[in-house]
Amino acid sequence: MPFDSEAGRLLQGGNRTPIGTEAAFGKNQSADGQHRSRRRGKAVVVEKLAGTDRRSVGRADEVAEEIAADQALFDEVFEAIFFDDPVIRMRASDAVEKASRRRPERLFPHKNALLGELAEIGQQEVRWHLAQMMPRLPLDPTEKKRAAAIMQAYLEDKSVLVRVNALEALMALARGDGDLEAKALQLLVDALENGAPAEKARARKLLRAYEGRPRTRQPR
Repeated sequence: MPFDSEAGRLLQGGNRTPIGTEAAFGKNQSADGQHRSRRRGKAVVVEKLAGTDRRSVGRADEVAEEIAADQALFDEVFEAIFFDDPVIRMRASDAVEKASRRRPERLFPHKNALLGELAEIGQQEVRWHLAQMMPRLPLDPTEKKRAAAIMQAYLEDKSVLVRVNALEALMALARGDGDLEAKALQLLVDALENGAPAEKARARKLLRAYEGRPRTRQPR
């Protein structure tokens, strides 16, 4: 089934039970002292993301530095993307994306969530960061088709930033896949003709990059 026909279906269904704030902030700790200490460390890193202003990333850059060096802390902040608080969700996704630029392997244990429950979150900041992270995952052909379907669905988002990052992700995912590449190129042309100014600018940039890269010779 073409990935465009899967886009809507893949974003429907599936629920995740968010980690409760008390559990995430380490208030339900065991009697073991070392475990309590570890949970406090995790609580502190998530609490750094708290705030009231979605226009500010707060201490997300600081958190990104910490979690890039520690998989357990990275996992904790990744789970915070599922919190009910939109500010924590936004800052957690920002920190996770920035940390994974340096250490993309931090994302690998979360591949199923990135291709599933996380993609269903409607908050625009989460979506544009997911679009940035998706091409960093090691994907088999089926997973790549799913990722492309998610990104195509994001092209209908009301946020221009979501749409722009989805276009870029689609071209990155399509590399080396002739069928997917053809579809992604058509979507770039559509954006160039009908998109907002930012989409047109990104589409031109991506098309120039595509036209300037060496072609892989097709086997006879």
